[in-house]
Amino acid sequence: MDTLKDLIDALILVTQLGLTLRFILCCIKERDQEDQPQVYKKQKKTALIALILTVCVYDIPQVLMRYFKTGW
Repeated sequence: MDTLKDLIDALILVTQLGLTLRFILCCIKERDQEDQPQVYKKQKKTALIALILTVCVYDIPQVLMRYFKTGW
């Protein structure tokens, strides 16, 4: 069971890092692109929303489990 939990934690971490890097990359490309920055603004917004949802879906249950001192 610990291996499965470690695998899930690793996948969540990889997802969060990927979304963070996507957001940073869109910021850099938006700054360099002068004729159509709207494309990168939309991609930044989408990456940020996905990152927030990923954090909420994973971290809120973890905080609640720690608060009520229950574990999986």
